[in-house]
Amino acid sequence: MNKGRFKPLSDSVKRLLPALLIGLFIFLALAADRAPAKKFLFSTETKGIWSLFRLETLDFRAPLPDAVVAYPFQSLPYMLLLKTVHSFVPDRLLALRLVSVLAATASLVFIYLIAKILISRTAAIVALFFLVTGSAFIETSRAFGYVSLSHSASLMAILFAVIAWDRNDRCLWVALSGAAGYLVLYFYAPMRITAIPLIVLIYLISGRDRWRRLLLFGGVFVGLLVGIGLFQRGHSGLILRILQFGRWCEYTGYETRPFIFSQFITHVRIHIPVMLGYLFNLNRIQFVTQWTPGSEYSRLFHSAYIPFWIIGLAVCGLRRKRGDIIVLLMTAWFIFSRLPAHGIWPRRVIDILYPLSLLVGVGVTFFYSCLVRVFAGRNCRRWASVVLGLFLLAVGSSEARLFLFELAPPQPNVSAETLAEVGNFLHNRLKNNHMVTFPYYCNSFVVGNKYLVNRLKGDEIVRSVNIIGPPPSFPPIWRMLTRYMAASILTGKPLTFIHCAPISGDFQPAMDWSNRYFPGALARAEIAEGIFEVLTFNPPADVSTNLIASERPAVRVSGGPVPEPQPFARWELVFDYWRRASFNVEIWPSREGDPPWIVFDFSDDNRKIPRGLLAMPPGDRTSSRPDRFIRQAVISASSDGESWEELRRIRGDRVSTRPWQAYLWTIPGDRPFRYYRLEFFDDDNRPARSVKMSNIWLLESENHYVGELYRIEVVACDDW
Repeated sequence: MNKGRFKPLSDSVKRLLPALLIGLFIFLALAADRAPAKKFLFSTETKGIWSLFRLETLDFRAPLPDAVVAYPFQSLPYMLLLKTVHSFVPDRLLALRLVSVLAATASLVFIYLIAKILISRTAAIVALFFLVTGSAFIETSRAFGYVSLSHSASLMAILFAVIAWDRNDRCLWVALSGAAGYLVLYFYAPMRITAIPLIVLIYLISGRDRWRRLLLFGGVFVGLLVGIGLFQRGHSGLILRILQFGRWCEYTGYETRPFIFSQFITHVRIHIPVMLGYLFNLNRIQFVTQWTPGSEYSRLFHSAYIPFWIIGLAVCGLRRKRGDIIVLLMTAWFIFSRLPAHGIWPRRVIDILYPLSLLVGVGVTFFYSCLVRVFAGRNCRRWASVVLGLFLLAVGSSEARLFLFELAPPQPNVSAETLAEVGNFLHNRLKNNHMVTFPYYCNSFVVGNKYLVNRLKGDEIVRSVNIIGPPPSFPPIWRMLTRYMAASILTGKPLTFIHCAPISGDFQPAMDWSNRYFPGALARAEIAEGIFEVLTFNPPADVSTNLIASERPAVRVSGGPVPEPQPFARWELVFDYWRRASFNVEIWPSREGDPPWIVFDFSDDNRKIPRGLLAMPPGDRTSSRPDRFIRQAVISASSDGESWEELRRIRGDRVSTRPWQAYLWTIPGDRPFRYYRLEFFDDDNRPARSVKMSNIWLLESENHYVGELYRIEVVACDDW
């Protein structure tokens, strides 16, 4: 314990201040929704809204989020917390906000305890003040509970390791750190590479019992990983996937290729100046929320704290006490683990504020002790305390005012009446089976609109409301809008695109595409006294829909992971990458001697008559791999799933290696069926060992525009 010699605060104040500061954070985070700069609007991450609406289908045996794409609705702890809060708070947006605030509050408690153990109680209070009054910290912590809960889980695991290190514990706290380390795997991918290696490093420097602690930590961690992984379904290759560094670190950008050391060095070299900009506020602007122009240049904390964290860094490096070593290690690893990322924008580096708060705590307490020593003979010790306290209060008040009244005001900042009009308009469109899409800068008016979100059913927003994100993460808006028009055609659902007026030339290529292929299908209108403009795309009635996308039948396969069709209009229409119109699937037989098969179940009261089967072989942007594609197949139908009627046999033995080709077979028959089955065979009519497809469509009519919509070449195969 590094207790300071001087006591600027009495013991009673020290005990009371942490609770007051945490209460201040909760007040600011919740009161901001009524602040003038944010009135009536709810700024949040869209994925948080998707998670909220997936509570109805929460699966308690859900697997860990994939190491590459860790969506929040795959995170069981986050969903359980959200479900618990929502059961007490019916207002969906308020429940989402409360989860974010609760998770951030837990992070504050954990970082306070870490600072109290490693440094002193006074330094811990200063660290808490640094975070609680920081505009960037408050805004990001309250915006998205998934990320906030990721931070709290990581800090909890680190806290348990610090307690074990401080108490020379070899059992309980080490085991708890292993369990908490496993919990981190359920959350935001960058935190995994921060928390777990840091715990290992802490135990490595913990003294003579380091190996015993590491073995216990690893045993608990791996034991939970294997045990729960066996309990959860669909977890083949889980351990290998997690241990692969390039795939484990989703944010490094190596998820689709092997880890290459030269790329690692390139990322580090590029991001060192960016990280220095965050640390020293070089060429920074006031913090703005994600997807706001200039967000990558946001500052994370007030410039007045820069001298203090520098002093804290120097003090920890020079005096080298036990706690100081952990503080330095934590600071270095939090910063270094962000450098290999393919992008380090504020949301991904906001967690460096936690170790910086420790350095600021050290720096402020050391600076105060120096003031006391200098002015002790002049009887000015009390004045030194007052001046330093007033200085910190002035900085904190400035940040709080910035957060409440200036930070990221929505554009336009509309009235409640206008927001209600937009919500009612979109709700009526969704009731009429429309798809709704909007650009990222209109996020608060759609998924943050309480007049819309609190009136929707669970699957309406998940399936029918889509956001167009900013470049470079997303393609240009006009191209995404074209994709959604294509999705509208293939699903038979009209499309509503809402945008803050006026609609600019950014959308003209999409409008030209619609007028070229489907003249008269696109209409343009204004709502809310011209504040918003709306494009309505009505798909032509004679265009075939993809029954897999529009009807979402239940899917069964003979062997392999059960493929789930992606919600239409969200990444299944990827013009620039390999097409994923329904799903990528590899199927193998359930037992030796039987053919692999796939069955689509449209339900008894929703029987269909597909007119065509369209499929694409596996491949990439340069070539396809026909050797793993359909060689021969039998298309059958059934009303009860027991007795099957063969509709036709198809051949795929002439498939070429050219990319961008899809293969079409017509399906005869005029009777609707509930079940449709594909059985796959080799060239010699023996059951195929396996088959793989990158896409599959069941087309509702023979009049289709798949080639035009997907920019692919459709090859007719009926004469093969």
